[in-house]
Amino acid sequence: MNLGLDASLTHDLHRDDPDRFWCLVPTAPGQRQAAAALLALNQELGRIPGQVTQPMAGFIRLEWWREAIAEARAGQPRRHPVAEALPLIQAAGLDDAALVAMVDARERELDERPVADLGELLAHVRATAGLLQENLAVIAGGDRERARRIGTGYGLVGILRATGHLARHGQIMLPDDLLRQHGVGRDALLAGKPGPGLAEVAAVVALAARDELRSLRPVRGEPATPLLLITRHQLRMLDRLDHDPFAAAAIGRPPLLALRLLVLQGLRV
Repeated sequence: MNLGLDASLTHDLHRDDPDRFWCLVPTAPGQRQAAAALLALNQELGRIPGQVTQPMAGFIRLEWWREAIAEARAGQPRRHPVAEALPLIQAAGLDDAALVAMVDARERELDERPVADLGELLAHVRATAGLLQENLAVIAGGDRERARRIGTGYGLVGILRATGHLARHGQIMLPDDLLRQHGVGRDALLAGKPGPGLAEVAAVVALAARDELRSLRPVRGEPATPLLLITRHQLRMLDRLDHDPFAAAAIGRPPLLALRLLVLQGLRV
């Protein structure tokens, strides 16, 4: 599918974040470059925790992006493919405070403290995956709160699906109180041997994701709609897998997603 986008912004996105790449399909052609730049920025920020071995190095990289946002606004973007695209986002009507908020939210992923409870996890996901979709709604139009809810639901399921990957890299994003309540030791989870209680924890997080999506329906021309369809499918598959997060890593997108989106768009891209 040719969306007429700059490959420097979309190559890694298509490879590493294909679900969100689909958010570009319903976006109007004149807004796609700015939307792609925003998704690419999110991808750059999300990579940082996995690229550093010490939190301070991550904080320095996040500060680099805060400065890049300010310099782009001043007409002097830094020499980096995504930093050079920041003016596209700014020209599309997204203010710098919203971009800086995306940077600030990533600091929690550099913090070695456990996620205390479901409330803290929800707050973090709303400030990352949720805010990203809200900012896309600012660029492309649409209901910002609805977009944030969809992004949050998707982000919660994403954390479940990434549980095994994160554990292999020494990171746990699931609520510590739920792990203790269901007898899941952190050392056992990091070793990939968490026991049956992990499914109970995952079921609670999945329910929170369902609550975010409750009563929402696909909307034509909305960047978040592909994630709504994808998240609902992934939640159904989680049920079939008895909420095993380790098995959930292999869950893909729903069958015929492209056709459903094209029909919803009136067969135009």
